[in-house]
Amino acid sequence: MLKPSYPIRTDRLILRPFTPDDLDGLHAIQSLPEVARYLYWGPRDLEEVREALNTKITQSALLEEGQALTLAVELAATGELIGDGLLFWHSSLHRSGEIGYVFHPRHHGKGYATEVADALLKLGFDGQNSSPSPISSPVAASSTARVSAWPSSSSADWVILVFSASLTSSRSRGP
Repeated sequence: MLKPSYPIRTDRLILRPFTPDDLDGLHAIQSLPEVARYLYWGPRDLEEVREALNTKITQSALLEEGQALTLAVELAATGELIGDGLLFWHSSLHRSGEIGYVFHPRHHGKGYATEVADALLKLGFDGQNSSPSPISSPVAASSTARVSAWPSSSSADWVILVFSASLTSSRSRGP
């Protein structure tokens, strides 16, 4: 079970649960064809975004396998909603999960994906405060992430993502 304390802060971002006040900002993101192009849904109208937001509002903790924790991502300096981040709990037995994120295109290429991925990995592997993560591993003491993207050679889309994470442990190794 993972019930994080909010907000979660990075150098430039705030990750927090979604609220009804996020409707216009989320609509500005999810209504764009270039955002929806590689997702499981097409561009959403206001009512479709409202339905998606109502689901996101309920996803602020991981209580059992198969659940998602979905967080609003806002710029710390302005409070502007620029995207969302997702931590999905796949399996307790295999201690596995998945992260994801979606950003408004005007915020691409600024390193925000790396900050969100790092925060989600730390949450997924390390838990937070007194709330250990159900995905955590006994050898995963900390995590770091690096996310890269570049334009496709055949279009202006940012379609190639390379993601890598490294885990380190504070446990000493045996002989």
